[in-house]
Amino acid sequence: MLYKRPFITRRFVAYGGELFGGDTHRHRLALAVQVLDDFTGKQVEVPLRVFLKELRQARPLRKQSGLFCFEDVPSGNYTLVVEPDLLTADWFYLKLSGGGVKPNGFELPVTLPIPQPPEWPNPPPPPAPPWPRLDVTLAPKGTYPFPANATLVRGLVTTGTGNALRGAAGVTVKGKYRQVDPTDSDLTLPKEIETQTDDAGEYVLFFQKLPSRKQAVTVVAVKDGQSLEQEVEIKEGVTTRVDFTTSVRGRVRAGANAASPGVEGVTVSTTYQQISPADSNATVSTEIRTQTDDVGEYVLIFKKIPAPQQSITVTAAKGGKQVQQQIEIIEGVTTKVDFFNFP
Repeated sequence: MLYKRPFITRRFVAYGGELFGGDTHRHRLALAVQVLDDFTGKQVEVPLRVFLKELRQARPLRKQSGLFCFEDVPSGNYTLVVEPDLLTADWFYLKLSGGGVKPNGFELPVTLPIPQPPEWPNPPPPPAPPWPRLDVTLAPKGTYPFPANATLVRGLVTTGTGNALRGAAGVTVKGKYRQVDPTDSDLTLPKEIETQTDDAGEYVLFFQKLPSRKQAVTVVAVKDGQSLEQEVEIKEGVTTRVDFTTSVRGRVRAGANAASPGVEGVTVSTTYQQISPADSNATVSTEIRTQTDDVGEYVLIFKKIPAPQQSITVTAAKGGKQVQQQIEIIEGVTTKVDFFNFP
């Protein structure tokens, strides 16, 4: 960058050059940082602090384009901090360049000078973006203010049994789906998405540019080499709940196969053994119940089961008619139980 101090008289102002002798100051652009919102694909619209941890005095200039520009920074290894303000910091994770998110903090290593991308000619032809530029992406947490029509999968991952039941933090949750090709709307491309559970075990995945209103996807939760997965149908503009906890999930259908319509308003219930809230060495019989939604789906969630496995009876009832199934629930696992030919 080039700055010039003007030579001023009563009649005119000269901005440097050999004739008038103005002072000239040159600065070298060392790093230009662009901070993107992973959901919108645009620059983040929250207040940010951007700085180099080792050179706190090297404050970046904020350009009208939204870039944070560092000047005259010597070559070397640094820690770049891209930090939202206190009110919005809990909306985001820092997305890693290799995929996934950083579970805590907004720091990433950076080495200056940044090498020029190999696909660029040297020097790059105009109008090339400022270089060296680094794009930093912030990925949404469950507390992010998604619009009402966002297509989401939300859920809870738990660990432990009985009184030790708690949300599992730092679990990688990921999925793969088909997305409309941005270069050809008649084609689709595979899209992988990944996030982590927060301190309470909650997570959120967002889906965009679906080629159809509904799509079957597999959601996988992974930690320490162990994984659980669930098949789920996402719907455009709808939030779908997928918990990795001890639960029973399914659908009540009017016919004999998976293409049969669901039955709304069916009461689904069961009774199971739960650790007593008054005495952790004792158990109590606990009844839970719910109703099917407009497509016949339901979910039952079990808390503080005393052992990793337990046999129960699930009952679906409506209008004096009922159907029962004997199943075994497993700690931390969602068991699928569908009812067919419901009267």
